[in-house]
Amino acid sequence: MTRSVTQVLGVLMIVIGIGAASLYAPALPFIGSAEGYLQDVQVAALSERAEGQEHRISVVTITEETLAPLPFRSPISRRFLAELLVALNNAGARVIAFDILFDQATEPAQDDALKSAIKNSTPPVVVATLLDRADLTEDQRLFHDLFVQESGALTGFANLPTDVDDVVRSHPDTLSMTERSLASAILNGAGLDVPRAKNLIAWRRSPSEAEPALQLLPAHLVLRMNQLRPELVQKWVQDRFVLIGADLPMNDRFRTPLNVDPSGPATTPGVVIHAQALIHLLDGQRMRQATPGEHLLVLGVLGILAVGLAFFHAPALIRFGLALMILVGFWVAAAFIFRTTQVLLPVLTPSVHLFLIYGLTSAVHGHAAAQQQRVIRSAFSQYLAPFLVDRLAKDPTRLVLGGERRELSFIFSDIADFTTLSERLAPDALVRLLNEYLDGMSEIVLKHGGTIDKFIGDAVVAFFGAPTEQPDHAQRAIRCAVEMDVFAEKFRRGHTREHFGGTRIGVNSGPATVGNFGGRARFDYTAMGDTVNTAARLESLNKHLGTRVCISGSTISAARASVEELPALRKVGSIVLKGKTEAIQAFEPIPVGDERLECLERYRVALAKLEAEAPDARESFANLVEANPSDGLVAFHLDRIDKGETGTTVVMLEK
Repeated sequence: MTRSVTQVLGVLMIVIGIGAASLYAPALPFIGSAEGYLQDVQVAALSERAEGQEHRISVVTITEETLAPLPFRSPISRRFLAELLVALNNAGARVIAFDILFDQATEPAQDDALKSAIKNSTPPVVVATLLDRADLTEDQRLFHDLFVQESGALTGFANLPTDVDDVVRSHPDTLSMTERSLASAILNGAGLDVPRAKNLIAWRRSPSEAEPALQLLPAHLVLRMNQLRPELVQKWVQDRFVLIGADLPMNDRFRTPLNVDPSGPATTPGVVIHAQALIHLLDGQRMRQATPGEHLLVLGVLGILAVGLAFFHAPALIRFGLALMILVGFWVAAAFIFRTTQVLLPVLTPSVHLFLIYGLTSAVHGHAAAQQQRVIRSAFSQYLAPFLVDRLAKDPTRLVLGGERRELSFIFSDIADFTTLSERLAPDALVRLLNEYLDGMSEIVLKHGGTIDKFIGDAVVAFFGAPTEQPDHAQRAIRCAVEMDVFAEKFRRGHTREHFGGTRIGVNSGPATVGNFGGRARFDYTAMGDTVNTAARLESLNKHLGTRVCISGSTISAARASVEELPALRKVGSIVLKGKTEAIQAFEPIPVGDERLECLERYRVALAKLEAEAPDARESFANLVEANPSDGLVAFHLDRIDKGETGTTVVMLEK
């Protein structure tokens, strides 16, 4: 009886102690940061996507292209801003806000022009101020106050509160009748009331990967279109809240929950965050953290489950598996609660809480059980057979349950999701972007002595070995494809704002008919044959394999004869293309400096195991995925193994 009471008291102390620690642990910077990150993942992944792009707000951005023709970068030309304000005014904006601090004089004429434009603006104009002006000199404070007074502008503080991990998650709507945030001041200028509170921002996710949540208009484009097609500017901003601010690489940028996605930008411009806060206020959404009472309730439920699991009569491995199931169930429940109620439950501390209580309670219970076994063995070893003693010790409840035929090499390239990109961008912007991309790709083809067959929209078709014979056509094609891949990846990373897709490249070598094909009035010098079609099929194969460049075995074999060194290659496997009966070998080249080179030998070993159907092939690929989660080809083979496929022959069921 005494031992039972001691055990209960010990478990109770564990539950209370760990519960109290878990309740207050988020106040510690490290734990608070980790907890915040996990909640950011929930927000980024589970917030509902908008049905379409936000139609009430437009963001006019000052970009590097905007600043390039101006006489100086900072302060930005007040005359330029005045002209921009007049254009937005004439286009019928509802409220215009500057996420720009006017705290120093420039040329008097330019300053007066902007003041006049603000004073004469039909829609209210809001300019940024600072909540704490300690960083400003006395002259800056005086100029700012005088500028506001003489222009008649409304003011809203542009400060963005960050948590301990420097992430913007909340928005102080208003602090007093005279201290309003920029977003609150915009609504106030439109005659709308704003509650005085500090709330988590209910972030608006993009309607799709290719369409941004907000309309972003470069300032220089607005002015240019105002001269050429003012009706287009009117269509962009009429009856909208318009925010003007910087979208520059190293200026006024912050991390938000939406930036946890590694495929997206690392930071968000401050003006976009103000726009998100404005949407939050317009919609009246109130996303919030769980209250201390709700947090305590979660800890209590998980603590009870952990204690019950620790005392559950089952093998340790099964109990641990059940603990993992409880953990997964809790995470799913937390995601469901957030999705349905916009309440963010803490997930890190309750998870640690669950396993600490389970582990320590299991230890206490295990110690008590071991002590009980010793007592039983001591008490009954003289009276019962050894196997009966063992039974009692293990289960004490028993005491009480048209041309010429030639060998050529072909390259096909294509941009992923180009249709979506073309639908989202304005025609002139699309043409400029595509021309810049195709110029770079074409230069690389020509540099390696290739012939550009044609452009099919965004696709580049090229071949090597004609019209001039090139004994090393396969080697040229491989080197060209690798350089095209490097260029295309750099181009994509430089145009993430436009959501420019990755480039897929297919390379194949073999016999083809090359020559002039067409009619009397028009003909093209091109190539035809199954070798050409296979190159195109290899290009589209990349999206299934998780690769960017796919080279056929025939190209690799032809290139072996060249004295020049080939780039590093990874064998994909034997691919049976849809509609084909014979497999072709496929390879993926790896450029110099690519992180996949570090695991190249490990990949080859894993592939050999897969080809030999070795039982530890999956483990080898799983280790590679852990080493480099972004390696698409490794993930492809691991997925095949998990689906029960063996060997390295892949039969494609679609193109």
